[in-house]
Amino acid sequence: MSEHLADAYDVTSEASASPDAQTASLPSGTLIGAWVIEAEIGAGSMGQVYRARHQRLGRHVALKVLRDELLDNADLVERFLQEGRAVNQINHEHIVEVHDYFEERDPRRVYCVMEYLQGQSLAQRLAHHASSIESIRSMARQMASALGASHAAGVVHRDLKPDNIFLVTRGDRDDWVKVLDFGVAKCVEPLNGQPLVQTVQGAVMGTPRYMAPEQVSGLDVDARTDVYALGNILYELIAGQPPFDGASFGQLAAAIIKDPLPPLPTHTARQEPVPADLAALIAACLAKAPEDRPGSMAVVEAALAAEAAPILLTRVRRRPRVGGMGLVAAALALALVFALRPDAATAVAVPQVVAIAPPEEVTLWIETQPAGAIVSRGDSGEPLGTTPLEVKLLRDPSTLPLRIELAGYAPLERQVSKESSQRLELNLQELRKTTTRTSGGLLSGVRDPY
Repeated sequence: MSEHLADAYDVTSEASASPDAQTASLPSGTLIGAWVIEAEIGAGSMGQVYRARHQRLGRHVALKVLRDELLDNADLVERFLQEGRAVNQINHEHIVEVHDYFEERDPRRVYCVMEYLQGQSLAQRLAHHASSIESIRSMARQMASALGASHAAGVVHRDLKPDNIFLVTRGDRDDWVKVLDFGVAKCVEPLNGQPLVQTVQGAVMGTPRYMAPEQVSGLDVDARTDVYALGNILYELIAGQPPFDGASFGQLAAAIIKDPLPPLPTHTARQEPVPADLAALIAACLAKAPEDRPGSMAVVEAALAAEAAPILLTRVRRRPRVGGMGLVAAALALALVFALRPDAATAVAVPQVVAIAPPEEVTLWIETQPAGAIVSRGDSGEPLGTTPLEVKLLRDPSTLPLRIELAGYAPLERQVSKESSQRLELNLQELRKTTTRTSGGLLSGVRDPY
């Protein structure tokens, strides 16, 4: 297994670090704080990553050190420190752990201490190994789970790509995901009371091949930009290359913004047939307009679940099985009913207590053509189940915002009254299918402008 840690913007493995980066490396034995440098394991335009050992405890970590020539740029220093705060705020098992970060004066150094990982990047896996459909689903679900937690903490990654996905071995599997490098992340909320480093309006941040149309255009980004990048990675895992390419940044940007999505192959490199539901999900994630993509990583994660796949594609009108996210919704609803109903045992034991009538409920039935759409609350994103769906609501004069999503179809949003029972019958509009394919040379020399 090779050692490989991502650094901001331009990542290389230990074996392929550039000669200039190697020359600028801190020599083995250099003491930084309590850490002794052992070897450089990654280098990029923002800094270098070293394997280091605690001088007293012997514990190994990855030490990410900002380049000396960037230390006088206050914005870059703050962005570097903001990355450490962002990762700590998220605290997810599929995101690399940041133990601490430091800004020292004598000698002047800025660095963060991260968990030390051994394995390979997804980029390395793609170059040498074709993944099974089962592994592709598993890796993508882990990414979606990590990014969902990131978005809940108010952090949009903006640079999701195979180089920033690291795979380690856990148990008998070698595809345990760690999402790396939040160096260009957009923080939409203050972190631990610290002011945010704002991106200049119109600045293009990220890696061009994996940028969404709004991102490559320099427009504002949100969680759906990461949804697009995840769709890009899924496409590459199946097709062996990203969907769009170009000989220059301008050509690539034009293709991402205007060209239709090239069709996926019918079979993977392992000669497994590409499931129709997975192909539809990828197409939905790669929709040009953010509003046409799945609205959250929770929706993507549910669609990737093996047990959810038959539900998402079925055109047969049937009652859904209670499982997965539906089970969670059912449990929450049951807990709410028990919390609001008077306890029967208490009523028997204390007959003098006047019984309180249970709150009046209304029923909402939702059916879609085709069936199998995921219904979630439009305000909180909480999943309610898949269609055909029956939901019990407490009667009140308010309205409930709903979002209805099915991979391969345009999402719908509806406001429903909670004053009376009602039935919604919705026809979903299938997204336009495309058959043309772009051509162009390999993108070379396109770097982040930072």
